[in-house]
Amino acid sequence: MIRNGRIDIIEKGTVDPASLAGFLESRKAQAEGVTDAAEIHRRVTSARQSFVEAQEAKRLQDEAAAATESAGTNTSATTEPVVAKNQASAPNKGASNTSVQESMGSGVEISEEGVSQCVEKGVYCYQADIDEGLSDYRDNSFDYVILNQTIQNTKRPDYVIKEVLRIGKKAIVSFPNFGYYRTRSYLMFKGTMPVSNLLPYQWYDSPNIHLLTIKDMIRMARDFSFRIVSEKHFSVKGIDKSGVVTIAPNLLAEYGFFVISSIES
Repeated sequence: MIRNGRIDIIEKGTVDPASLAGFLESRKAQAEGVTDAAEIHRRVTSARQSFVEAQEAKRLQDEAAAATESAGTNTSATTEPVVAKNQASAPNKGASNTSVQESMGSGVEISEEGVSQCVEKGVYCYQADIDEGLSDYRDNSFDYVILNQTIQNTKRPDYVIKEVLRIGKKAIVSFPNFGYYRTRSYLMFKGTMPVSNLLPYQWYDSPNIHLLTIKDMIRMARDFSFRIVSEKHFSVKGIDKSGVVTIAPNLLAEYGFFVISSIES
């Protein structure tokens, strides 16, 4: 956990060792004055991979030692040398030789608490304010950039959208839909800013400073010349369940969900 620029002990079990190795490498890089986010990400990925490979080598060594010890104590054991095999890498007969590439991601978080939560979940994250831009990242550094219920919290949403489309080939943007019919009814009949599961804050302590509707995002795409690749909008149905709203989503959907890209993509 990061507090006041130092590393506290992370409770055992809250983060996997490979993620911790990556996190420590990121802190080492920052201490060395490395500011390029892509270089930090490369070093973090390398540290994680090196740790995983070292752990796998140790596991195979332990298996071989255990097998050798077992063979030495078993009088009916074969005299052939014992070789430990990595069953995960041995292809099954007739199986397709398809490799699976691990997807690596990184995050930007303004609060120390948020950074700590990302690290605990195994995601590399550095502390910054996206309203100030993402200059540490090169153009097209990522396949996708995700703004999950974030855009309405930013001071400069137009600039943030421009930056995420610069560093990512595509962006996923989701937000609470202020055009939802219950939100409209609350404002109409009560005459005060809505407070609900969708918008659970009082107006004076809300992080939502640029509330918007689904139609607003569509209009923004036209005004700022970016492309809406796809859109699916949702409403919550019970605990931990949601359903796609296809009819009048600006009125009936609680959340807007867009995949966007630059016009050139």
